[in-house]
Amino acid sequence: MAFMNKEELRNFANLYGIDLEGKTWPEQQKIVQAELREHGFAVAKDGTVYDPNDNTEEALEDMEPEAKEEGEENSETEFEKGMTQELEEHKAVEALRDVLDQEIELAPYIPFTKTQLLKYDEDLGECSEVEEVYYDVAERIHSGSSRDLDSSTYRIKGTKRKVVAQSSLPKTNAGVKYRPSKDLVPVAFDNKHEGYVWCNNSYPNIKGLMLASGYYEEFKDFFDSKKNPQNIFYVAGKMLAVSKPVTEHVFRLIEQRAQQDKERRGY
Repeated sequence: MAFMNKEELRNFANLYGIDLEGKTWPEQQKIVQAELREHGFAVAKDGTVYDPNDNTEEALEDMEPEAKEEGEENSETEFEKGMTQELEEHKAVEALRDVLDQEIELAPYIPFTKTQLLKYDEDLGECSEVEEVYYDVAERIHSGSSRDLDSSTYRIKGTKRKVVAQSSLPKTNAGVKYRPSKDLVPVAFDNKHEGYVWCNNSYPNIKGLMLASGYYEEFKDFFDSKKNPQNIFYVAGKMLAVSKPVTEHVFRLIEQRAQQDKERRGY
């Protein structure tokens, strides 16, 4: 499938009074080329417009192979199929880009407060009622029954009751957000700081990526709190985070070092 160049596309759109505003590039091509076919023209494989009824040798050389071998009707069918596929692929890419560019909130930021007024009921399940068991030491010494083997200190009575506790939200909490198209890992933030999560059991983190790369020992000093305290900090007093610009710079260095090692090893 051939595409016309931008200038030629605009010229024919103006000629036929076609409004291309808000249309994607493949949609613009489809609309203008459909109009050209209505006026007896076609688009060659190099993107130029030609008259398919011109049987000169130069014109035949510029025609699409399908148009020469299968006829104009089949060529138009193949054109429509190719254009439809192009549009579907373009829409899929745009949809994926939109999804990857969305910011996902993984945890809300809660500013520090001495007393958290927001509370909720938390179901802890069922609790069995028990009673204490008392043994007389003298009786156990003289008793020869198998009950001497019973060393329990309480006995389950069998009845159960539902236990509900009243819990409150944390008095402070670091916010966590993630934008797949831009962020290496989730970003922790509060009202003063923002940085990539350094190490955490719940989220992908920078330290984990560096360990996986095999270059952690070589570049860990960038995030040493004694050597470079400006690069690593606590967010909301709870979660360790590291500077985003420094982290992205370090990962570019890791990529360069990995490429050098690859070339040195010869593969």
